[in-house]
Amino acid sequence: MSLRADIRLRRGGFTLDARFDAPRGEPLALIGPNGSGKSTICAALSGIIRIDSGSIELCGRTLDDGRRRCPPQGRGVGVVFQDRLLFPTMTVLDNIAFGLRAAGRRRDEAQRLAGKWLDRFGLTALARRRPGVLSGGEAQRVAIARALAIEPELLILDEPLAALDRASKPGVRLLIAETLRQFEGVALVITHDPIEAMSLAGRVAVIESGAIVQSGTIESVRRTPRSAFAAAFVGINLFRGELSLAGEKPAVLGARRVGGLEGEAAGSWSIRVAAPDLPDRSAVFAALHPRSVILSHERPASSARNAHRCEVVSIDPIEGALRVSLAGPAELSAEITEEARAELGLAVGSSVWASFKATEVAVYPG
Repeated sequence: MSLRADIRLRRGGFTLDARFDAPRGEPLALIGPNGSGKSTICAALSGIIRIDSGSIELCGRTLDDGRRRCPPQGRGVGVVFQDRLLFPTMTVLDNIAFGLRAAGRRRDEAQRLAGKWLDRFGLTALARRRPGVLSGGEAQRVAIARALAIEPELLILDEPLAALDRASKPGVRLLIAETLRQFEGVALVITHDPIEAMSLAGRVAVIESGAIVQSGTIESVRRTPRSAFAAAFVGINLFRGELSLAGEKPAVLGARRVGGLEGEAAGSWSIRVAAPDLPDRSAVFAALHPRSVILSHERPASSARNAHRCEVVSIDPIEGALRVSLAGPAELSAEITEEARAELGLAVGSSVWASFKATEVAVYPG
């Protein structure tokens, strides 16, 4: 049993036309830039807004087909909203019991069942408090408990860590990961955070401008990203160009970075690659991991087939390393250690050689 979504709707000037599936027991991360349609999908799945056409099917039931629509309280969908949306005048206990009451349970029964979730999430001591006095981590635990209390067939986590401070995130992330491991229904994690997606889900669907542009395992997206956002999400340099197999040195000609500079500033260049099993003159993507880019002050004397003089545009910390953005004939990102930065004396505006081997470039149909 699974979720099958074919959601088509228009709101103002925005059009959503998105199709994806999510099986039970395998959390799916829906990722995309701001304004791509992630929250609109959440609203459609939960019944807050109607779809114009298409269908939403959950475990064999049709929730919406543009004509007939199941009301939110009858869908079996639990949602943890980005801003939690706890009821400020209700106690923690009544917030968790709310969905059960909306589904028709008696007050005493709803509170008894809610009490079990209080105990499970370590919230029993907070039962009579109101949301305004809770910490961010406590409030998010209440929101998750409220979503699970109705025993949903579909659990949606909409940017579940976005509203938390840095100190609260690790603990709540661990709680969500453990919850998803035990959850037997369909789980959808909506996020734009790579760490969140990779720690909470095994599969991803990439949405841009209202459409799903790529889906699969996180590893498959990392190997062959097909859009600027997907490439940035998994930290990959991505280029488009034309494959040339002429001569002894195959290359991607006219390569331009996907999502890079535009207009007159957008230079094209050639990338030497290992011969792929593709026809000559094919339109292709070329993907390169930033860790494969070597920086040096002198032109390298190594076997690297690609070497370009570049200027350092920015140096940004990432998990355990530094991401160096480069401009010049080649618009690239490199990943280096703090020690390497100190050794090279790198700073914004520095001039360096960026080199990488032909075998480090993955080439696939564009």
